[in-house]
Amino acid sequence: MPSPGASATQDTPLAPSVEKAYYRKCIELKRRLNEVEEANDSARLRKLRLNRAIMKMRLERAFLLDQLAKRMELDDDEESKQAIGNSNSSNYNNSHHDNEDEDEEIEDKQRQQQQLEQQNGSPSQPTV
Repeated sequence: MPSPGASATQDTPLAPSVEKAYYRKCIELKRRLNEVEEANDSARLRKLRLNRAIMKMRLERAFLLDQLAKRMELDDDEESKQAIGNSNSSNYNNSHHDNEDEDEEIEDKQRQQQQLEQQNGSPSQPTV
């Protein structure tokens, strides 16, 4: 059986102004609760998407580092092969280029001499 003091406070009606104030406060709190729950849901979803993006970027970084390591190994192998090939062919190339330069110089001198002969009108041959 309820105590007489408890039933007296429950049965006592509130003043209409106080009851309206509690009603407005309840509506306001419900609205605020919905806003907070929506913000929480959107923050949770955003965090989930960011975690997925981070995981994707970590995988991409690992893949790119692996590809870079493979290419560096290939470049090192190619450089060592080229270094061996270049040392064998460099002697030929250097001597070949020197001969070409000398040939060009001789041709230039011959052209200059022919131009001088044409200007003077007589061949420039040594007389005996």
